[in-house]
Amino acid sequence: MLTCEGKSVVVLDERPIGGGQTARTTAHLSNVLTYRYHELEQIHGKEDAKLVAQSYPTAINIIEL
Repeated sequence: MLTCEGKSVVVLDERPIGGGQTARTTAHLSNVLTYRYHELEQIHGKEDAKLVAQSYPTAINIIEL
């Protein structure tokens, strides 16, 4: 998406290309978070937790296009 907007992109990984974390991910799309929403709300407030909740399905929808 960034390259389509004319931006330069660099992908960094801790090992050779396709190694590191890249080698261990399934690249699946999910809106399951490490933190529960109530924990995010306690840390960042209700509005920011709401933005997080909305951002995952929005990103999935954009990527699926």
